[in-house]
Amino acid sequence: MIKIVQVFPAIAILLQLVGILDHSLWSPDEPRVAEISREMAVSGDYLMPHFLNRPFLEKPPLYFATAGVFYRVFGTTCEGVGRFASVIFAIGTLLVVFFGTRAIYTEQTAGLSTLILATSFKFFEISHKMMVDIALCFFITAALFSFALAYKDKSSWGYKLFWISLALAFMTKGLIGIGIPLAVVILFALWQEDFSLINPHELSTLTTKDENMLGPRETSVPGNRSLIPNPYLHIKKMWVLPGILLIALVMIAWGWVLYTRGGVDFLRTFYFYNQFGRFFHGGSYLGGHIRPFYYYLTTVWTDAAPWFLLLIPAFISTRRLEDTTRFMYAWFLAGLIILSISSTKRGLYFLPMYPAMAVIIAQWMSSIIEKGAVGWQKLFLWFVMGLILLAGLLAPFAYVKLGGLWWIAFVMLGLTIGIFWYIWVHSRKPFPLVILISWALLLLLWTPLLIPRIDQEKDYKPFFEDMGKVVSDKHVIGCQLTETVEALCLFYGGVYVEDIEDRDIFAEIIREGDLQHVLILPSRVDAGIKELMGSRGKCVLKVDGRARRKIELWRIGNKQNY
Repeated sequence: MIKIVQVFPAIAILLQLVGILDHSLWSPDEPRVAEISREMAVSGDYLMPHFLNRPFLEKPPLYFATAGVFYRVFGTTCEGVGRFASVIFAIGTLLVVFFGTRAIYTEQTAGLSTLILATSFKFFEISHKMMVDIALCFFITAALFSFALAYKDKSSWGYKLFWISLALAFMTKGLIGIGIPLAVVILFALWQEDFSLINPHELSTLTTKDENMLGPRETSVPGNRSLIPNPYLHIKKMWVLPGILLIALVMIAWGWVLYTRGGVDFLRTFYFYNQFGRFFHGGSYLGGHIRPFYYYLTTVWTDAAPWFLLLIPAFISTRRLEDTTRFMYAWFLAGLIILSISSTKRGLYFLPMYPAMAVIIAQWMSSIIEKGAVGWQKLFLWFVMGLILLAGLLAPFAYVKLGGLWWIAFVMLGLTIGIFWYIWVHSRKPFPLVILISWALLLLLWTPLLIPRIDQEKDYKPFFEDMGKVVSDKHVIGCQLTETVEALCLFYGGVYVEDIEDRDIFAEIIREGDLQHVLILPSRVDAGIKELMGSRGKCVLKVDGRARRKIELWRIGNKQNY
C-alpha cells in the first residue's frame, strides 16, 4: 500500500499547474517581466534584456530568456505562457527539496517538506507569477542541497554542482545569488567549528596517496585512525579553486556583454548602482523598497503562512543539532541576516530561505508523527488547523464578494466541509498529516475559482487592448507614468508611450502640440494639468476599480479634429 507521503510530491507539482493560464498580467511586477521577455522573443537577443526597447541593466538575462523562449514558441496571445518559466523553476525547486531531503533524512520528511514548501503562501504566490525570484530560489536551493549532500558524502558531484548553481544564480539576479549561499556555508563552518568543511567519516575512504598529503594534527576518528586532512586536500575535494574560476569567468563574460553593449556606463550601472547600490544604499540608490533592518521579522509570519508559526515549536523541541540540521538552520539564519543588512527589502526576496524552513518544520512534524505531541505542541498544531478551517469558511464569502455566484459558492462550501469531515473521521492519519492534506486540498479546490475572480478586479488587459485600437500608429505621450503602465501599453496594446517626467515640459507640449493622445495617471498629475487637458481635449478611455489604479487616455488637439 502506498504511503500518503509518497504522493505529496505529486500533489505539490499539481499545485504549480493550477492558476497559470487563467489570468492577465498582475501589477506591479509581472507586466515588466513579461514585456522584457516578449522583447527578447521578438528581437532574438537572449543575452541583453531590453525594456521599452532600452537595455535593462537591473538583472542578468537567465529568467527573461527562459520566459522569452516560451513566448517565441507559443506567441503572446496568452500571456500566461510566459509563466511556464516559473512553473519549471518551481517544480525544479520542489524536486530538489524532495530528493535532497530524502537522501539526507527520510522519505517521510522529504514528502512533508515538499508539500509544506509548495503550500507556503509566498512560494505559492511567486511560483504562479512571472518573477525572477523563483529562478533564484531554484538555483540557491540546488546549490545548498548539493553542498549538503557532498558534505554528507552522498554525492560525488555535489561540490561541482554547488559551484555551477552559484554561477547560474548570478546569471539570474546578480551578486545576491552568490552571496546568500556563501554566507550559509561560512555560518555553517563557524557553527561546526569545521573550517575544512569535510565530514570526518570520509577519512576512511582516503587512499594512501591522500594520506601522504595529511598534516600533523591529530584527532580521534573511527577505525583508530588519528588524522585530519590538511587544507590543501579539502580545497581540492571541494573544488574551491575551479569553482571560483568558474564564477569569475561567468562574471567576466557577463561584464564583457555589458561592456560591448554600452561601455563602462553599463558596467557601472549594473554593478555599482543596481548591485552594490541596492544593497548598501548610502544615498546613491534612488529606487524604492528601502526598509528598516527588522523588516523580515515583521513580514515572514504572514508570507510563510500557515506554516511559519510551527517554526516556534520546531526550534524549542530541538535538543541536539546534528550537522545536517545545523546546516538547515544556518541556511535560514544566514539568509535572514544577509537580507536584513541589505537596504532594499521585499517579502519575495526571502523566497530562497523557504526550502530550509520547510525542512526544519518537516523534521519536527516527523518526530511528532513518530513519538506523539505533548500538550503545548498540540496547541500550535490546533492553532494552525483553526486558521485552515477559517480559510475554508471564508473562501466562499470571498468568492461571492468578488462577483462569483452564490450557488457555486454553496456547492463548493459543501464539498469543502465534506472533504474535511472525511479526512478527519476516516483518514486515521496522524494530526500533522491531516493538517497538511487539508490545506493542500483547500488550495486545489479554491484556487481555480478565486484567481479568475481576483483577475476581474486587477485586469488591465481590455483597457490597453482598446487603447491600441484607438491610438493605432499615432504618437502618444504620458506624464510621470509607472514602469508597470508603460509595460502594459506595449505588451497588450503594442503602443510605445513617450513618458515626460517634467511637469512644465508636459504642460508646454499640451498647449502647443497638434492632435495627439495622452496617457495619464490622475493621481500623479496636479489640478492645473487636469484643467489644461480639459480645455484642450477630452478623455476617450479610462479604467479604475478597487484593485486598479485609475488610468485615462485623452485625445488632445483642435476640437474640430475630434
